Amino acid sequence: MDVNEAVNYFIRNAQRAQAVFLASIERPRLYDEISAIFGMPKNTFYNKEFHEKFSQTGFVRVEYFGRTPYTYAIFDDPFFVYMEKTLTLKAKGIPLELSNSFISDRIVFKEIFDSQEFRRFWDIKTLQILDKNLLRDPAYTTFLFQIFIQFIATLYGLKDEMKLRFSEAKDKAYGVLIFLSSIYSFPSYIDFLNRVSTYLTEDMKVFEKIRRTKFYKITIQWSRKVTKLFKGGRITFQEFINLWKMKPEDLEKL
Repeated sequence: MDVNEAVNYFIRNAQRAQAVFLASIERPRLYDEISAIFGMPKNTFYNKEFHEKFSQTGFVRVEYFGRTPYTYAIFDDPFFVYMEKTLTLKAKGIPLELSNSFISDRIVFKEIFDSQEFRRFWDIKTLQILDKNLLRDPAYTTFLFQIFIQFIATLYGLKDEMKLRFSEAKDKAYGVLIFLSSIYSFPSYIDFLNRVSTYLTEDMKVFEKIRRTKFYKITIQWSRKVTKLFKGGRITFQEFINLWKMKPEDLEKL
């Protein structure tokens, strides 16, 4: 199955494909486990046509113990083509440069996504926050990943720019993402954001790789302006959102 065919199959079967993919990031999982996690009927996954085709998409690696299949999420070309196709579906109000950087910095993001630190985040505590009905939205996985990356980019951006301790920067990053809820908001958004904030610790050095991305550089430009306005005590919520939507070159002119 070629990449475009694989991505289109993933999108057409969004609910069960995303359920399998997200549940299989932390570790290989049985369909029975995935069914129980999301409260979906077992026959949703134990479908010969779905299993055979999804196994060929390149979104998961299928391992067998006896005749029992376990799926394990992988971050190869199909996943990044999927992100590219779906970013525009959830990019309302999000700077295009930030969305595009997921593709231009694919190598760095693959290193982050494939790390044990990132994979461990998608444990049962995180999965139970997710809404199985939102899995019908083919861009849901992209959306969740984008929020996670925005959090760490903002965290390290504020840490570097304001010379803050990790804990202080994390608190401020959380506040920024709360502010952005008018753009990112979806059912259980706050629960997901709380989970990201609780999970991140200073010893997770792999996330510092975000500094090598265009996404981080753009976030730094934006953080500098927002920080300056915050210090002056003269920024409203609407100004904050307007700044967020501005292009990097326009930010530099302010």
